[in-house]
Amino acid sequence: SSKSELTRNMFGIGLTIDAGPGQIYANWSWAQEGKGSAVTTGCQNGTVLCGRVGGLAAGGDGGANEYQISYTYPLSKRTSMWVGYVKIANDSQASYNFGVNNYNIAIGGRPQGLAFGMWPNF
Repeated sequence: SSKSELTRNMFGIGLTIDAGPGQIYANWSWAQEGKGSAVTTGCQNGTVLCGRVGGLAAGGDGGANEYQISYTYPLSKRTSMWVGYVKIANDSQASYNFGVNNYNIAIGGRPQGLAFGMWPNF
């Protein structure tokens, strides 16, 4: 039997800077296209799910970019709140999603969201 492989590289850069009493965080990540021996025939126009593991697709146009920006504000010595925006820009064959979602993103989709929260430090 033959072994089918699918790999990709991912790179990212993040920056945190002080801004007033809080901090701004920005991040850009880039997932390259899938490479390997996984089947790619018939994968044109996102019509066939082949050579795919999660959001990673074999062949061309299988990469993605992710952008994040957030602000964290201390409410007290022990409690902080944050607000942020995140977007994933999938190439035409990729379908990357946020790690907390259990639903599928359309191939080539561009999910985005606004998130906020707070936490206590004990």
